[in-house]
Amino acid sequence: MRGSGISTRQMITIINNPNEIICSNESAIMLDDVLDKLLTQRFPTIPSQLSKFCNQASKILQYSQIFIKKCLKDFQQKTIQFVLFPIRREFATVCKSGKPGPKARELMKAANCGNHARPGLKKCYQTFITQEMSILNATQKQKIPMICCTFHKLRECFISEAEEVKECTPRTITYISRWATEIYGELMDIMCFEYPDSSDRCIKVIDGLPDIDLSGIIKPKSFLSPLLKIFGDFDKEDAPIGR
Repeated sequence: MRGSGISTRQMITIINNPNEIICSNESAIMLDDVLDKLLTQRFPTIPSQLSKFCNQASKILQYSQIFIKKCLKDFQQKTIQFVLFPIRREFATVCKSGKPGPKARELMKAANCGNHARPGLKKCYQTFITQEMSILNATQKQKIPMICCTFHKLRECFISEAEEVKECTPRTITYISRWATEIYGELMDIMCFEYPDSSDRCIKVIDGLPDIDLSGIIKPKSFLSPLLKIFGDFDKEDAPIGR
């Protein structure tokens, strides 16, 4: 299993100086760390927290952009840019300059639900990452159905965990679930039209996930590293940076 990773102070120093990136396995791990921070940070409940939330997101996304251009090959760049596009768009709709807009106010209204549900949501997220790592051992033909169906299970898990939190209402559950899964939305819409979330086919697909032994394996923190490797298998010449 993975160790504790870099400290918060180290992370702040690095994302404040993205032009100093040196391409290596260490910088790839740093990308994994900062994307995990971006996707699992506490939701803002008041404007001052929103400002910090958006400032950190902006720096992380800038770091990611520089890393992509500097350290990844063409196929990888196209893949990760496609995956990160809805993430950038989601933060852009919330983090507009001036007074908080409708999207930001909606996020702050749902924040109490999201923050109380975070332990359960993170558990769902970690299960999804483990499943992604398992999919790396599947055949090429199996990989797309498996990633689609595990994504649908992730969405179901988010909703189920939030429903157990007393601070959540049906409206805030819907919002948090949408926020948490919007980042995958377009990718899944394109890949997964044969495997909609209501499909019984996914039951069989999930049952067929390869077994995986995590002992001695450095588990990534974010979904992106294993996803890049899954897509990298379709372009072996441009395989992603290893862990």
